[in-house]
Amino acid sequence: MTLFTVNECSGILKTNTVLFGEPLPYRTLQEATQLAELADVVLVIGCSLLVAPANTIPQLTRAHGGKIIMINTVSSFHEEMADVVLLGKAGEILPQIVTEIHGLRSRF
Repeated sequence: MTLFTVNECSGILKTNTVLFGEPLPYRTLQEATQLAELADVVLVIGCSLLVAPANTIPQLTRAHGGKIIMINTVSSFHEEMADVVLLGKAGEILPQIVTEIHGLRSRF
């Protein structure tokens, strides 16, 4: 499996990630903002909500009447903004949420 390809330009190769100190791509942030304003629910998973501007996404959802579900392994002082806080590993909690949603759908 090849993770990186060699580029003839001899430029810097990097994954499609944003590192600390780098700006988020403008269009990506605009789209996230629009979706946050329209969302009924936002899942905040494994995030401290300490880094801007990503930490504004749940606030936008809340301001437009949406709900916030936080999933984390440790408590955070940002839990006060959440409607539901689930402490534990995301890999264990998310499958349980999916199972519950499928169960609810089958009732209607």
